Amino acid sequence: FLQADCNVMWRGFFSFRPHVIFDVWTPLFFGVLGMSVHIVDMKILPIFDLLSPKTYMQYAFFMAITCLFANIGYVGMFGIIVGIYSAVCFLLCLVARSLHAGYVVGVVGPLTKE
Repeated sequence: FLQADCNVMWRGFFSFRPHVIFDVWTPLFFGVLGMSVHIVDMKILPIFDLLSPKTYMQYAFFMAITCLFANIGYVGMFGIIVGIYSAVCFLLCLVARSLHAGYVVGVVGPLTKE
């Protein structure tokens, strides 16, 4: 009942140690931030407006960071598949920028008052 390490798995997942927070929660943070680029109602924190890419060059940079740090190292082979998809999206953002595309467009959801 009062064992010293009975909740070691819980503490390994829910922790305020920086190396645990970044390792465990990086894919979720990048996923929500990536979805909030296109779905305006997903911007649940004010910092998302600052971090969200607005141009295709910024979006290409975001996709490269997502590919390298939030996809490939997680979920085994599925992470590699999603990483390849992010790399393709990175290239498509560069193509869109080279074609002088404008800004990344977000979808206004039903909860948005715009």
